[in-house]
Amino acid sequence: FDYNPEVIPEALSDRIKFANALESFPLTKGEEKPKKALFWKQPYGTAMFCGKRYESRTWRTNFRGLILVCTSLKPYEFKRVLEVSGYEQYRRINCAIEGDKTRNLHGFAIGVVNMVDCFPMKAEHENEAFVKYDPDLFIWKMENPRPIKPFVLKGQMGFMNLTPEIIAMIEYI
Repeated sequence: FDYNPEVIPEALSDRIKFANALESFPLTKGEEKPKKALFWKQPYGTAMFCGKRYESRTWRTNFRGLILVCTSLKPYEFKRVLEVSGYEQYRRINCAIEGDKTRNLHGFAIGVVNMVDCFPMKAEHENEAFVKYDPDLFIWKMENPRPIKPFVLKGQMGFMNLTPEIIAMIEYI
């Protein structure tokens, strides 16, 4: 999961192909943009656009709406991904994100998802969350993942309110 700035043009090409393959949403000018951002350590940020529909967090939220998906500057170490996900889910993550060049982007905004629900994790949520079951986690149900033209964005813990300047940088692809 190393950062390589030379993959950005290729990543954009892959994201455009991904967007064109999706039929669940229209890509129209003037589409609503998020007002908040959330940061994921890789590989989980890219996984949001490769089949991951449940995000697992240690805290509950009442927020519902669009979220700018951003990747943290530092990815998880291999050992930490195995601790969080277990071997089977780790294998699934790698298969899911293989070929998606955004997996190498750290410290970037990479897409938008719609947060629609939050509830305690159950064992049957493992596959959609790409993590091992943990009764102390909460599931954040995400829908309608939409790739954007990646741009650099410095992160923070928790939700980040977006400035008008950052919102203006969001370009759906």
